[in-house]
Amino acid sequence: MQGMALREVAIPHLRQIVEATRLGAHLAILDHCDAVYVERIESPGFIKMDIWNGRRVAPQATAVGKALICCLERQEVQEIAALHPLSPVSPKTIVTLPRLLEELAAIRRRGYAIDDEEHAVGVRCVAAPVFAASGEVVAAIGVSATVSQLNDDYLPSVGSIVRATALKLSAQLGSRRNR
Repeated sequence: MQGMALREVAIPHLRQIVEATRLGAHLAILDHCDAVYVERIESPGFIKMDIWNGRRVAPQATAVGKALICCLERQEVQEIAALHPLSPVSPKTIVTLPRLLEELAAIRRRGYAIDDEEHAVGVRCVAAPVFAASGEVVAAIGVSATVSQLNDDYLPSVGSIVRATALKLSAQLGSRRNR
């Protein structure tokens, strides 16, 4: 039920991301150590991503998943890695716990996560955590696109848009976090 109420609040924010980036946007939550997509807004173009509401993915191989677990304690990340063995989904998937922990630290510094063809070859994603009033991560919002759509030049700009929108949604949920 929490995910359902969150969806309603998040939809206008997802629409803003789609308008600003022209890329499809989505919302995910962490459920039983899986990243679960609970809402999505399609991109206006003809390229569509393989994302649907209810889809479960291993968090360490996706941008939304990494955004969802970026603030967890090391022990919690280890438990998730034990449930989702760090096996390659693509040639770029993170497959070691030390590398995953490094990536989560980089996400905390940068404010957003990147999936650089880690879940699917030819696809890049950017996502940012959404914080509750308690300060815990309750969701992640992100975008997915082909590598050519989300190229190296455009990626930082999209990351900033997604991060800023996640912070606006967080503020609406009562979070005082501003970065």
